Amino acid sequence: MKSENNGKIAIAVVAMFVVALSIVGFTYAYFTAQVQGNTADKSVEVTAGRLEIVYANGNEILAQNIVPGWVSNGDYYFDTVCSSTDENEDGIYEIKAVSKSAIAEAKNKCSETDQRTPATLSPTTADGLTDKVTFSVSNSAENTADNSYIIRLTNITNGLAEADRKNFFVTLYDGEDAVVWSGNLAASGTQVIVPAARTIADDDETQNYSISLTYKNIEGAQSSKGVGVKATVEVIGVVENDDSEWVDADGRTITFASPNTNEPTNGLS
Repeated sequence: MKSENNGKIAIAVVAMFVVALSIVGFTYAYFTAQVQGNTADKSVEVTAGRLEIVYANGNEILAQNIVPGWVSNGDYYFDTVCSSTDENEDGIYEIKAVSKSAIAEAKNKCSETDQRTPATLSPTTADGLTDKVTFSVSNSAENTADNSYIIRLTNITNGLAEADRKNFFVTLYDGEDAVVWSGNLAASGTQVIVPAARTIADDDETQNYSISLTYKNIEGAQSSKGVGVKATVEVIGVVENDDSEWVDADGRTITFASPNTNEPTNGLS
């Protein structure tokens, strides 16, 4: 019976973002933030304008049955044949994601050197093939002031083993390519994924974003198997109070992510 190389995971990927085919828009109304811990009249109330957010691909992230090397870029997925390889020819088989484009270039073979035929020639989301979450932020048409906001993940469920979480990344892009922030997904709860408040002027053009997930393939053992991650993408308005702290509509202080713009690799290419 073939064994796994360095504990790589022998599983099928059904990793996907839950996406809506129709565009969903969200408007955040003007708010008054009750700044906690302040009693001075000028510190109690701060106001902000309205944001309009459109999630082109839905705002929920769901990745199930993760396999090393998977990326939510519309190219990587799990194939029951091609994902099982013995690259060292030592009888120990690695299990990892495969590239749809690489298989196509190899004329429907696992690779130029591996002439096995893939189990799935037209992979779908059921095989783990999925794209980034994309969304845009703009000011409401009747808003006449600059607006500041943050981007965060809420209701996070991270099923990876604690030792493997350092290999799983969430990356926020300005557009498709410019990294705003990248880092490990939190174990649970809520996670701000910007290093500072973002600002859009009342007459600014729409700002476009995308979010991707990456599970890096490494040489060491990875024990997570049959697990997944889930989170909801949110954009909320924030304001700066008299103490130079950024707060939300309920006066809660925002804790920003540590700056990092290094784009993760999946360890396969």
